[in-house]
This record gives sequence, C-alpha cells and structure tokens, in this order.
Amino acid sequence: MIAQSLKLFSRELDLFGSQILNSELLDLFNRIPITRDDLEPWTVFDPKGYTRTIIRRTFEHELICCGWLPGQFSPIHDHVRSRSFVNVIAGEATEYLFDDIQGFAKLNLVRTLTRGTVQGEVGSIHRFGNAPLNQDKLVTLHVYVPPIAVDLSNPNVYAGGKVYEELPATMPAK
Repeated sequence: MIAQSLKLFSRELDLFGSQILNSELLDLFNRIPITRDDLEPWTVFDPKGYTRTIIRRTFEHELICCGWLPGQFSPIHDHVRSRSFVNVIAGEATEYLFDDIQGFAKLNLVRTLTRGTVQGEVGSIHRFGNAPLNQDKLVTLHVYVPPIAVDLSNPNVYAGGKVYEELPATMPAK
C-alpha cells in the first residue's frame, strides 16, 4: 500500500507536470515530508551494488527509491535532458561533482548530504553514494523531470546520458 505522503507528493507532481520549476519542486519536498517507513516497500539493498526501484513513472517525471550499502556509488555520470533532485531519507550521502575537461571528469567539489537534505541539480556531472566508512545504510528518493532512460543491460548506466572516466593525472586541465 502506498503511503499517504507519497500519494500526495505524486498528485502535486502531476498538477505541475513537466513545467514544474526547480523552486516549486524543492518546496514540494519541504512541504510533504517522506519517511523511511513510507519508502519501505521500495527500499532494497544488494551487496552487488546500489539499487534503484521505480515508485512511479509518468511521461513527465519519475520517483525512484535508491538503496546504498556503505561503499556503494554510482558511476560518474550526467542526466543529459533530465533535471535531477534527491532527498536523503536515511543515512548520509557523499556526492562528487565534476567538470567536463575534454570528455573526462575532473573533480571539482565533494559534499556531504545529511538526512533531510534536498538537493537539485541541472546539467551536473556527478558520482553519488554511501562512503565506505559510513556505518549506516543510505536511502534516497530521486525525482527526475522528465524521466531518465535506463539501459536495462546495465541498470547502473543511464541510456542517453554519458558515463565519464576521471581525468588522467598526466592530462592537463584546460
């Protein structure tokens, strides 16, 4: 059974549609708190890698619950055409932000996102996950406007997006 908070959140997303402003989406996260209990039916952990479970997908947006064990990270990637928002529901996330240098990813910033943090990014290149030294499991709720495409042969790679390699130490950053 879907939690009342998720029903309300989804209904509000539907009302805005794909034209939702970033500020409206951030406000929505703040107005409608979603708990780990609300996400329990979609919270999955796998020692082989982080998990993504689709809660709801429309033509305009999608809600995804991700489960991360300590040490699990996404590859360095972008979301090309989708605006990406994340809410840290449980645990503590680490996000690495990169610049594109001649097709390679050069580390620009590392930040920690604590429980309750909502972060919205448009056009960023990042790597997201649960640091190896964290003791707790990480649960995050993601909203993508429009939905991301996923390569079903490798669910940790986004079809249509780019997966980056880090800038080699011998290559000058211009």
